[in-house]
Amino acid sequence: EKFPDSAVVNELRHNNREIKNDHNRDIDPERTPFNYSLTPNRINPDGSKMTEFEYYKWRKSELYTYKRRDIKCLAGAIVSLPKEKKKKKEQKRFFKAIAYFFSKRYGVNNVISITVHLDEGKHLKLKDSAKRILSDSEGNPITEFHLGQPHLHFCWIPAIKIDHEALAKKSHHIKDMDNYAEKICANEVITKQDLRTLHSDLQRFLDRNNIAGNVKSGITKEQGGNRTVKEYKKEFEQLHEVVQTLTKRNSKLLEQVKSLTQDKQHLQDRVQELEQIKEKEH
Repeated sequence: EKFPDSAVVNELRHNNREIKNDHNRDIDPERTPFNYSLTPNRINPDGSKMTEFEYYKWRKSELYTYKRRDIKCLAGAIVSLPKEKKKKKEQKRFFKAIAYFFSKRYGVNNVISITVHLDEGKHLKLKDSAKRILSDSEGNPITEFHLGQPHLHFCWIPAIKIDHEALAKKSHHIKDMDNYAEKICANEVITKQDLRTLHSDLQRFLDRNNIAGNVKSGITKEQGGNRTVKEYKKEFEQLHEVVQTLTKRNSKLLEQVKSLTQDKQHLQDRVQELEQIKEKEH
């Protein structure tokens, strides 16, 4: 995902769960304290700790930014934990490796926020065997919270060096750009080639460092592209629907077996009755 300057502060606050009265029902507040940050520590000149947004503004001031409101000043990626990693030590080692990989790829000085979420899931509506949504006494749908897979949010400024030699050859160029060494340009940083190679590069990095697991990164699809949070949630819902359907189908089969067993018993009883009647007649 990519964000314009106006959306950066809310994105950072959301990732850090700093928005009061957040109406996102996919977050379990009781598990929020288990979230943690891998963002590098930055210090202000007065010795105080710099917030992520403060660092964003400081780093952005070093970069040339095109004078357009639609310029994407922040990029975000999501990497989910492989399901086979159950132990906490394995999880932390995995996420630290992911943070290192992305930081090296896009520049440590461009890293704004690295947050691991352990509190997200989905409230799914419960249904009966006829696929009707169950309701409480007041008519509200009955839901059940299903905890999702832990994942990491990596946010960075898509900055790239300015080619001043190429710029000087142009008859018309932005003069202000001459005063900067780098610029913000998501289209030149997050290219189709970058997206196509990112997943394989990441997997190779994990394999080389003996970190097992096939990574799902929200960055690449079949040939490159972003998987959004909405797409993850939609996939989660679809999988839940399949599980519910199979569970109901299994229940129906068990009921059929039970019914057939009862029918069999009734037939056996009837056969015995007929045999007894036949014996009495003789």
